[in-house]
Amino acid sequence: MVNKILAIIACVLLSMGQSVSAYAQSPSISAVFFVDRSATKATDRVVITLTGTYTCGPLPQPQPTQGSTFAGVNGSVSQAAGRDIAEGGFAFTPICDAVEHTFQTNVQADNIPWHGGPARVRASLFVQLCDEFSNCQQVNSAVDMQISIRG
Repeated sequence: MVNKILAIIACVLLSMGQSVSAYAQSPSISAVFFVDRSATKATDRVVITLTGTYTCGPLPQPQPTQGSTFAGVNGSVSQAAGRDIAEGGFAFTPICDAVEHTFQTNVQADNIPWHGGPARVRASLFVQLCDEFSNCQQVNSAVDMQISIRG
């Protein structure tokens, strides 16, 4: 009888060890985000276009649009204009398949028009991958850099 109980306990412990090691071997995720140093201003001066590259993931494909596994890019651009500061924000959902992608996003001025010259970009790529037990991995890649607006 004691041998049966010990055998059952050993089976339970082995099965627990397998599930823990299976999670420990889950794939890791990454995030890398770059913005080009030059942005293009539209002729109306209301919109600038930022470009760059990113790599993230891998996340399951097709990529989830709801739930705790997700990825997103959020950022802002600021530019001094006399005593004012032109500002605008941007956001997009990246494709996180562990392959490098290029991006192009428009940034609309919220208050005053953009002009040629230096500006500051602050942006972040955030990626989260969760399993069915809500064990999550998170990575972030951020930029805070000066760019030049042309056009």
